[in-house]
Amino acid sequence: MEAKKRNLIIQGGMFIGFTGMAAALLIGSTPSTHPVRMIIALGFFIGAGAIVARAGAYIMTKKSGSLLYPSDSFLKPPPATSQAQARRIKGDFEAAMALYTAIVADYPQETHAWIAMVEIALENLKDVSRATDILKRALAVTTAQGARKTLQCAFEEKMEALPRKNAPDRCD
Repeated sequence: MEAKKRNLIIQGGMFIGFTGMAAALLIGSTPSTHPVRMIIALGFFIGAGAIVARAGAYIMTKKSGSLLYPSDSFLKPPPATSQAQARRIKGDFEAAMALYTAIVADYPQETHAWIAMVEIALENLKDVSRATDILKRALAVTTAQGARKTLQCAFEEKMEALPRKNAPDRCD
């Protein structure tokens, strides 16, 4: 609604501006060179030019600005996993898990964060039950079928890499 109102104001301003310019040309183009008429015509012309220039500048910047900023509103930025990765590299696995948990709280469809949590639980913490719980939570909130398959396959591959006798078959 706000955009329609703004467009109507701009169109009205353009109409008034061009009408003022036309009036200035009509008044100024008469054969009489009376100074009052000239001042009135100049006033109309300057006022109309200011209105047209403002509306024209808005239209031009809106169109050219949309090349750099295509939307008036910003979408949610992608999750920042670098801090969690850094904590994992340093060996602070619980802090990394906490950071990944915060990420999946805001971005439940983020499969990379879920997979990283499973990797930490299995490879670093050696906690199979925790990894299984993470996978169950991930599958409960993930809606895309491809993402669900990716999560399941990643879990199975990580389980297979563990030194166990009853490792599940490798995912195709």
